[in-house]
Amino acid sequence: MKSARTYHHPDLRATLVAEGLRQLERVGTDLSLRAVAKSLGVSPAAPFRHFADRAEFMGALAAEGFVQFTLALTTGREFEPMEALKALGSAYLGFARDHPSLYRLMFSAAGYSLNHPACREAANQAFGTLINAVTRAQNSGWKPGKDEITLATAYWAVLHGWAGISGDGLMPPGVTAMDRGELLDVYLS
Repeated sequence: MKSARTYHHPDLRATLVAEGLRQLERVGTDLSLRAVAKSLGVSPAAPFRHFADRAEFMGALAAEGFVQFTLALTTGREFEPMEALKALGSAYLGFARDHPSLYRLMFSAAGYSLNHPACREAANQAFGTLINAVTRAQNSGWKPGKDEITLATAYWAVLHGWAGISGDGLMPPGVTAMDRGELLDVYLS
């Protein structure tokens, strides 16, 4: 009698997340955990040894997104403070453009960045990167006397709004899209 062979994956959780991120950009947030398992050649039940449900899986994807996002935001840290703040803004907008489905998932109404602990921690690190850049810019003379959290939140809101407007093709009629550098120059001056 032949015994059934089972496929054992050495780090299935990490592989599920990596494959989920890959598929997310192709199919969007309607991503199926069953489809991810199938593409990896594991049973449909295998992911549930690592994730309680689809929401936990999606939270893990969003958390990994915030980790990648934070890495992107640190680009240009070595520049002088205002150029570093501009580079951070450009990296933010570039990440949203290059990873639209992941970006939407990270900031989705499902609230992964609020409800999923690992995602919340990773989101806080991303915001901390922005606060640090704003603080450096303030210390160099930009908007002295303003609260750094307020400035960071306002900058985040500008970037997030621009990412949504441009990413979803929602420019008002008659308004031409400005490039990232122009937008950042207007806000940061």
